[in-house]
Amino acid sequence: MAQHLVELCGILVEESFGDTAALIWSHLAQRGRTQFAQLASVTKVKADRLAQLLPILILNRTIVYYVDQEFDVAWYSVDLEGSYNLLRMSRLGEIVKERCGKDAAHLINNMAQLGHVTVGELISAYGLDQEQQTTSAGVQKNGHSNGSMSNGTHANGRITESNSKSNRTNGADAAAVESTQTNGDHPGQAHRDLTPIQTLDQLYATLHILMQAGFLIKANPRFFQTDYDLHQAMARQVQEEQFADGKITGPKASKEYNTAMRKRKRQQREDEYNNDDILGEDIRSSNKRQKTSGSLSNGHKHHLGDDMILTINMRKYVVALRSKSCAKEVITLMGQSSGAVYNVLLQALEKQIPEITYDQRLVEDTKGDEDEDHDMELPRATVIDLYNMIDRSTDFTSSLKVSAKDLPAPADNKPAFRQVKEDFSAIGIKPEPESDDDAAPELDSFTNRTKICDLLERHLHSIEEHSMQFCQREGLGRPSIWSVDFSDLTDLLIQAEIDNSIAARFGKESTRLVRLLRDKGKLEEKEISGFAFMRVDQIQLILTELYANGYVEAQEIAKDSTRQPSKALYLWYFDVPKVQRMIITQCYQSMSRLYQRLATERERFKTVIGKAQRLAEAKFFGDHYFAAHNDDDDEEQEEEREGEGNEQEASETTKPVRFILGPTGLWKSEAMSAIEKKQISEWKAIESNYIAQIMRLDDIILILRDFSGQYTMASA
Repeated sequence: MAQHLVELCGILVEESFGDTAALIWSHLAQRGRTQFAQLASVTKVKADRLAQLLPILILNRTIVYYVDQEFDVAWYSVDLEGSYNLLRMSRLGEIVKERCGKDAAHLINNMAQLGHVTVGELISAYGLDQEQQTTSAGVQKNGHSNGSMSNGTHANGRITESNSKSNRTNGADAAAVESTQTNGDHPGQAHRDLTPIQTLDQLYATLHILMQAGFLIKANPRFFQTDYDLHQAMARQVQEEQFADGKITGPKASKEYNTAMRKRKRQQREDEYNNDDILGEDIRSSNKRQKTSGSLSNGHKHHLGDDMILTINMRKYVVALRSKSCAKEVITLMGQSSGAVYNVLLQALEKQIPEITYDQRLVEDTKGDEDEDHDMELPRATVIDLYNMIDRSTDFTSSLKVSAKDLPAPADNKPAFRQVKEDFSAIGIKPEPESDDDAAPELDSFTNRTKICDLLERHLHSIEEHSMQFCQREGLGRPSIWSVDFSDLTDLLIQAEIDNSIAARFGKESTRLVRLLRDKGKLEEKEISGFAFMRVDQIQLILTELYANGYVEAQEIAKDSTRQPSKALYLWYFDVPKVQRMIITQCYQSMSRLYQRLATERERFKTVIGKAQRLAEAKFFGDHYFAAHNDDDDEEQEEEREGEGNEQEASETTKPVRFILGPTGLWKSEAMSAIEKKQISEWKAIESNYIAQIMRLDDIILILRDFSGQYTMASA
């Protein structure tokens, strides 16, 4: 598995940062921990060039480091988890857009290109420096006046430029550069309509929403270290503080050591993912109107320090994808309304799950311990929490039989407050509600609230009764408390994914035998025939095929001392972890081959891709793509006719017109021909097909590896 994973991650690093960065990463993956001087000697990369690339790779967490305090030496090593996450950066914006809105998705996409970034750098990148300076001076301007960029550089264009430079370094191809410039404007023009975030207040509010959802967290030095180094440092601290002699012997001492380690790890996770100290009040639940007096405290309620370093929490992204996958399963099995209710339940539980850790699945024997707050405690949510989060427009009756008297009142679509008719935005005063009472949203009546809660409980009860064990009720009190055992649910999802893989490759009969072996354990062929109601010779053919492909195992038991194969007894069994690892390895290998094939296809279309890239870059300079040598009316008319298809007539009466692009530029006759447009369409179809297949394989890895927390072991 490790070999194919390293190969895949090396390809991802090359696609993102270029050949030289991939060379450095590959040598670190092969040699393990290496010092700077040794790395420069092995890779034959100049020291100054290596010093430029290492911070880029560290910021994107493809490489981590460990500093030996005793000898003051830094050791570098690869981070397989962070390197693989390069594949998912393009998908991060989708779920953020669903959860937090379009502005948050735009911001998270830009941060995915930068890695770690300070709040001050984000303010500067979005061109809000001037607004920040005037605000600190006590003058609060509106978004359009102060959001304009004094240096003429578009916010997203700056961000895109920084990343595209790293991609152009070391010979990154045109397609890689093109992918980095699709999110924003080219440096040199300010197109405010392309950037949804235009004011400082809007940027602060978006950052707060992302931090409350857990997709953004404060970066700290531990993010640049491996889980193994953190574990060893934590173990040394526990031994020094609680075991003076440094020895851990006996069951009592081992139990105390394990308990102390679990508490420290839990406290470390809480410290890393806790944003309450800077978030304060929930900005999405506040209904009071905000006074705009021009001061920093009132003008920017959600102010964040410029020196605060933020980074993307990809492990929270995995938690969100697990919730989405489970909700889809409920929608498939039980209907849209039950799936919507279950999705809200999972989102309520996500607040208590900062990440999926493999340690939680290795402490099953601690359930009976007296440690009250052990790691295996399930997250819980009340039906009131679901009521506060669920959309009132949800149809609760699509999968339930509900009488008319039990139906809640329809959702009121009236606006939450009335806007002031006068517009004082020119002097920095925003529209406000006329009173605090008007700002409060319409509250459901007690009867309506009770009806909605009853319907939520009915949906949850029906979900609880399913064999997949999607949720369970805790106790019989009111309001009802619901929890989800993600360990058992993940095991069922893994089994279902393995069954689907076997059914697609070998057929339904093979899937029947695999389920039988998984349920009954080791069985002899005659026993399998009795349970499956199939002939022995038919079973032998199926099991032999599965055995040849590594999906089932056979144990030979000799009947006598001669140990002849013809007289031996063969017990067939199904090893779920082994098959799980095998499918993950096959996915890694398939993704590597798809990327290699995609690179071959890109090389085949290299000429037309480069031309399309130059044409796309030219469009970033504005609406005027051509620079005419004179403004004669006759020539303008000929140019219009030429744009309509009269190229031959226009070429005879007008002078060549040039693109405003770089030192060489493009002549007007170099526009895309019909054949080249067809080639570009063919390339886009090929690229989309390969990328779609890679994403499908990533979905399989999500279920088989990430939902159980095994991705944390890759970085150890």
